[in-house]
Amino acid sequence: MKIKTKLRLGFGFLFIIVLSFGLIALFFLNELSDKSKVILKDNYKSLRYVAAMRNVVDESAFPLPAEKAKIFEQNLKNEGQNITETGEKLAFQKLAVAYETLINASTNTINANSLKSLRSALQNIEEVNMKAIYDKNEMANAASSRANLYISIAAMVAFLILFTFIVNFPGFVANPLAEFSAAIKQIGRKNYKQRLHFNNHDEFTELADSFNGMVVKLNEWENSNLSKIKSEKSRIEAIIAQMQDAIIGLNEKGEILFLNHLAAKLMNLDEDKIIGQNAAELIKKNELLKRIIKPETAEKTLKIYADEKESYF
Repeated sequence: MKIKTKLRLGFGFLFIIVLSFGLIALFFLNELSDKSKVILKDNYKSLRYVAAMRNVVDESAFPLPAEKAKIFEQNLKNEGQNITETGEKLAFQKLAVAYETLINASTNTINANSLKSLRSALQNIEEVNMKAIYDKNEMANAASSRANLYISIAAMVAFLILFTFIVNFPGFVANPLAEFSAAIKQIGRKNYKQRLHFNNHDEFTELADSFNGMVVKLNEWENSNLSKIKSEKSRIEAIIAQMQDAIIGLNEKGEILFLNHLAAKLMNLDEDKIIGQNAAELIKKNELLKRIIKPETAEKTLKIYADEKESYF
């Protein structure tokens, strides 16, 4: 899978998490809103109808005037079409019976029991709706608590997922780059055994394969050059060893690079131990080496020890 595809999937995953959290919050907010609307819509009308009918009964005596009777009957009809709660239909039927009894009775036969029944029916309808409002309010509170709990859980899960993603996802790019940096430093130190291995089948894997191929080529080139240098060194050493003249070689720091057997014999030096030592220190103990390196010395007598004899020149 390519890095670009992985990045798209990673950011797409983040988008889905944020979108899911938003949808969960929106769902519960809509649920709360719907429950609030139900409380206002279903029961407020019933209470308004009951209040209008009670005002008619309180303000006028039976038999009701035509205008008041029309108001009562219209609200009674509206209440009959707005029955939503358990027990409300029975209370409405009692109200309708009580009202029919009162409007059909003559003035002399209207008694207190019929009027009491009507008022009791109005009160029953009012109590049913008030209880429904209370119950629905409790349901709304329970839904609100449940929504807060679910939203909190969703927020916590989203936070943990996002935190894990933020902590781990940058390493997907940074860790291979760190390995490349360390490998390049090893190559700079001529450690050509360094290799990189990635099993992600992405651009980093291709780059690692190219890097490993480059290291193999560098190693072959280095070994080839080293072999050539060793070969040339051996050839030069053989030539110097076969020469009939004493030869000694120094570098720019005054360190002895090589000397042949004749030079070592004339200056009474050990060939193996002398290589790499500083000539400035050796001339303090070796007169001939001093004359060779610093021929301007004022001393004219030269002592040479060879063949177990000391000779002065």
